[in-house]
Amino acid sequence: MTQKNELEEKLIKFFDAENNRDWNLYETLLSQNVEWISYGPPKRKVVIGKEDYVKTMIRAYRDDLKSSRFLTWFQTQKDEL
Repeated sequence: MTQKNELEEKLIKFFDAENNRDWNLYETLLSQNVEWISYGPPKRKVVIGKEDYVKTMIRAYRDDLKSSRFLTWFQTQKDEL
């Protein structure tokens, strides 16, 4: 398997975990040093570290059981087929 395919698979697994609100799996796919910045309302917020990031995502989806979901697709150039 190529490195690109491995990265694509990890990304799909990550968003599937988020879509399914599988926070245990989701956490295993994050770096210890993950950093996330939210710029919107009411103010800019910086989250650093795996534990705080997962807690922030759980709060973000608290009132949204399953309606917000990610759809992933990958586009390749013709010569990569």
